[in-house]
Amino acid sequence: MTAPAPAPTCSALSATDEPLAGTAAHVTGWLCLEHPGAWGRDVLGGEALGPELSAELERRTEAAGVRLLLIRRPGRSTAPPDRRTVLIGRSDPSGAWCERLEVADPAALLDLDLELPASAPGIGRPVTDPVTLVCAHGKRDQCCAVLGRPIAAELSARFGIRCGSARTPAGTGSRRR
Repeated sequence: MTAPAPAPTCSALSATDEPLAGTAAHVTGWLCLEHPGAWGRDVLGGEALGPELSAELERRTEAAGVRLLLIRRPGRSTAPPDRRTVLIGRSDPSGAWCERLEVADPAALLDLDLELPASAPGIGRPVTDPVTLVCAHGKRDQCCAVLGRPIAAELSARFGIRCGSARTPAGTGSRRR
């Protein structure tokens, strides 16, 4: 009698095309857009924001060295909100800041200057509390779905974190590395 094969770990499920050593971003600017619905494997692939807006945001974020993240509140709501939260910030040690604003339409991101200065530009309300984003999107990395969702849910329940899951695009420039 042979022992049953062990269940694959989330790392094994993700090993098909992702480096297991990590995919940390090498940017100093962040643009986070609340998006309640589903999105595909590549955030800027056109599924979530449409092909035209995705292409223009990709061009602008790459040029500015800014990383775009889609974020959503914990849970399964897919109804589009009247207003979407946007976090824009700079994480460079020479001048770090974060501001929160709201937009009615994701296309309003095109009105933002993504050349982020060393001090906050005053386009939104200053964010003084820590921002916690947990990847819970499993279309690229199964570990995010297996481990990230329970972590995001617990943080939300325990600390009231509003936007708890995030996913970055894949590729080069401001995209996932």
